[in-house]
Formats: sequence, C-alpha cells, structure tokens
Amino acid sequence: MAVALLANGHPIGIIFAAILFSALQIGGLSISVYSTTPTEIVNIVIASIIFFVGVRFLFEQLLNHGLLKKHALMKERLEK
Repeated sequence: MAVALLANGHPIGIIFAAILFSALQIGGLSISVYSTTPTEIVNIVIASIIFFVGVRFLFEQLLNHGLLKKHALMKERLEK
C-alpha cells in the first residue's frame, strides 16, 4: 500500500517505488554490519516518506474541495 501511495497509483511509478523500498529494506539489513547504526532507522525513514506523501495527498484533497479557499475567504472577511 505504501508503494502505491508513493507512486500515486501510476504503474511505472509503482515499479520505481518498489525498488526504492526494497533498497531501503536491504540496505537496512546491511547497515548494522558496516556501522553501529541501528536497523530501525530504516523504518523511521520509510515512515517519514509515507507520512509526507500522505500529507501531500491530504492537502491536494483539501485544495480540490475548496476547503482552504473557503477558509481564506472567511479570514479576509474577518480582517476587513
């Protein structure tokens, strides 16, 4: 699901997003071999990617439905 969210449902994007997530997972397994960095840092990076893509999607939905525009118009009316 995270791969499809990152790719925005585009078939070619899903391939690249899957490669990104698999590289992060495999790199996370080998990071503990070469350094003292914990492997959980990969989970934090993946969670951050999912969070920011989700926030972008939320803002796009709000803009498409005009909720932010209505809020801006109300704010302008109150300032006058």
